[in-house]
Amino acid sequence: MRRDEDWISDPYDKPPLIMIPTIAADRWEGYPSHSYQCALAVWGYIGIIMIRGGTRCIVLNDIPMPTTVAQVDGFPTIVRSVYGPDDYETFAQAIERCRYSDLTFDDQLMYHGGYEFVIFSSEYRLSEAPEKLYIKTSSSRFYIRTYIYNPTEEISAVLHPLIPLPPLQ
Repeated sequence: MRRDEDWISDPYDKPPLIMIPTIAADRWEGYPSHSYQCALAVWGYIGIIMIRGGTRCIVLNDIPMPTTVAQVDGFPTIVRSVYGPDDYETFAQAIERCRYSDLTFDDQLMYHGGYEFVIFSSEYRLSEAPEKLYIKTSSSRFYIRTYIYNPTEEISAVLHPLIPLPPLQ
């Protein structure tokens, strides 16, 4: 898992994060665009919106949470800290012990359209975003699931693994 400097802090008063294919990230217009208003309208932890040029964006919603990316149980995963210790190592060790097969997912979306993505606050254009994360997947078609992971009373996280779909026949 990543160190403290590799997180999007996502303070309380910020809008949702977006995850967009890196190759199309310049299409995101930020505040006050129509796409930004669509991102604000997403209900739940995750949603997909269509923006200019037919690009599909994943919206990471709910309450603002510090966010990073990591390999968890073999999958590239967006990790959102609901609460946890200030001690980075303790949090990272708890997340690395996660096994998705032991959990039930709350939500699932199917996505197609990219291998490499950038995540940043929806209020900015990519070039203006002060914090960005990058994540890669092995398939342009995947499920993005939502798991609530509470390994201890002191740690809670929302995990979004990118689970590849088999190739079309």
